[in-house]
Parts: sequence; structure tokens; C-alpha cells
Amino acid sequence: MKGIVIEKAGGPDVLKLVELDDPPLGDDEVLIRIAATAVNRIDLQCRLFGSRNSFNGGLYIPGLECSGIIIAVGQGVTEWKVGDKVCALLNGAGYAEQVAVSAKMVLPVPSNVPLTHAASLPEAAHNAWKVISEAQLVRGRKLLLHECCGYVGLFVLQMAKCKGAVVYVTAETDEKLDFYKRHGADICINCKNEDLVTRVMEETRMEGIDVVVDSWAVNLEKDLKILSDWGKLLFVDLHGPKGGNLYLTAVMTKQARVQVLNRWWKTLDRAACIVDHLKKEVWPEIENGSVKPVVYETLPLSEAAAAHKLMELTDYGQDMWSVIGYFVPWLGHYACTGKVAGHVMGKILLTPDFEES
Repeated sequence: MKGIVIEKAGGPDVLKLVELDDPPLGDDEVLIRIAATAVNRIDLQCRLFGSRNSFNGGLYIPGLECSGIIIAVGQGVTEWKVGDKVCALLNGAGYAEQVAVSAKMVLPVPSNVPLTHAASLPEAAHNAWKVISEAQLVRGRKLLLHECCGYVGLFVLQMAKCKGAVVYVTAETDEKLDFYKRHGADICINCKNEDLVTRVMEETRMEGIDVVVDSWAVNLEKDLKILSDWGKLLFVDLHGPKGGNLYLTAVMTKQARVQVLNRWWKTLDRAACIVDHLKKEVWPEIENGSVKPVVYETLPLSEAAAAHKLMELTDYGQDMWSVIGYFVPWLGHYACTGKVAGHVMGKILLTPDFEES
């Protein structure tokens, strides 16, 4: 089979399409012929800084989620059969034509979602479910979502509206705010043109926000200022400069709760428990159209490098390094940030050559 590998850390051009051995199938696994895989922020960071599994003694295949059709099942698998249309959470290896994954990590493709688009569901649904579970939202509670939460944030927005929450969103462009508005946001705040704290306190009549969802540590001081008494500040991972200091006095005064959530699970049984919750709590909302995937762009698997370039944030400094990297290739990785560009509204998918038949 063909797959994308990373031999060393660096810029998008370290992503190489190569021939690989077909994955071996374990007794408790299913073999999926991949229709699509999604590009995630963690993929950018693994490529730029080195993968979670490092590059010791071999090649790393990125890709944390996929959709496709089961073409083989292990001897111990009873809940799935050949021909089932599925999507799955992965610990890598999604940038390929086939992947073997534990049957416990597999989800059915919702009937109203195209097979390729289903590749955009597992990661976002998994992380958003954790946020919504910790938020304990009920009708009328106020949740503020920062733009930096990306595609996970889009799912948090839609799932929070299913709970009846009032959702505030922040962004730096009116185009992005319009995008959030179309997906259910109640109050949109342009952080370039307005002071976040002032606007929130005006809108909430000085009560503040019950749940703030963020992923940038540098926002911490403002987040605590807009948080209500007994509020919750939930970080979907931590990205960007780690310069945020934990203002313990503010946390103590408001009796607030600060928690960092991430996508990693320590055991397969824990992951299986999460998948079960997704089937029961999130998949019905997708089936009835309350939560919808959004695809920004679809590219062939062979253009994985182009997909990373499309997704990755650049600025003046990175552009300068891009020019230098053209003449001195080994310096080219300094043109990369590992962050998602603000213009990306939805998932970027990669599709191997695939025939559903």
C-alpha cells in the first residue's frame, strides 16, 4: 500500500509518499480501506517538532482519524463485519491506504454524512464531548469559545447549542465570526476591534461567563476576568507561548475551576469507554442534523505537504524563513509554526485512491 511517512522533523516537505507493507491484522482489530483521513493540528506539530512516538528506528505515519470500509476482521471481532462503513480514532497511521485498528476504536458512519466527510468526525467529537461533559451545561448557561480552539471548537459550539446554552465566540475577523454565527453562535466578539472583558461584562450585566473554553495559555488573565463566580475554565490542550501565569488569587476569589483536557487516553479500555459515550450522546445529534461536519478542502493523499501548507499559520517572520529555505533547504522548517491559520474554517481531508465498490 501507499502511505505518507515522516523520516525527520521539519517543514511540510518532509512528508513523503512511499510504498509500505500492508498492516498486520490482530485478533481484536479490523482492517479499514481508508476513504479519507483528516489533517489535525497535532499532525502539524508532530511533523515540525517530532512525533509522540519519535522517529526511533523507523518511519512515522501521521493521521489520528479516518473513514473507510472494513475489508477484514480479526478472529475475536464480532461487532463489525466486512463491508461496514466506519470511521475511527487512531494513534497515528491514518495517512495511508489501509489501517488496522482495535475494533473498540471504531464508530459507524452516520447515515446523513458522506463516507469521506466522516473522517472529520472522530477527533472533534471526542474532544468536544470531553468539554461538554466537564462543562455540565444546562439551558441558559453561558459558554464562551475562543477561535483558537479550531475545529474542536466548532463541535463544542454545536453541541452546546444542543444543550440550550448561550454561546459567545471570539475571533479576529468578521468572516470567521459570520462562520460561527451560521453554526449557531449567539454573541460574536471581534477581539481586534473590541475589548473582550468590557464587551463580555456588558453583555452579561457583570455576571461573567459560566464556562470559558480556550487553548492558548496567554489568554489566561483575561479568561479569569470574564469568568463568573464558581465558573470553569477549560483548556483544549495548551498551544502557543506558554507564558500564561496561573493567577491563583483570582481562581481562589471566584472559586473557579481550571482544567486542561487533551486527546490522549492511557488505556485502550478508557478509549473504548469514550467511543461508547460518543455513540450514545454525540452520534444521535449528528444523525438528526444538530451537529454537522464542515469540510474546508479535500486533497489527494499524495498532496499531504500541500495540505499542511494550506493549514499552517505563517507570519512575516515565517515568510522570511520560507525565502531563505528555498536557497538553504535545511533552514526551511523555520518557516513553519505548527499552528492552524485563521482562514481555515473546517477540516482539510486527504483521500487515497478509493473505490467504494
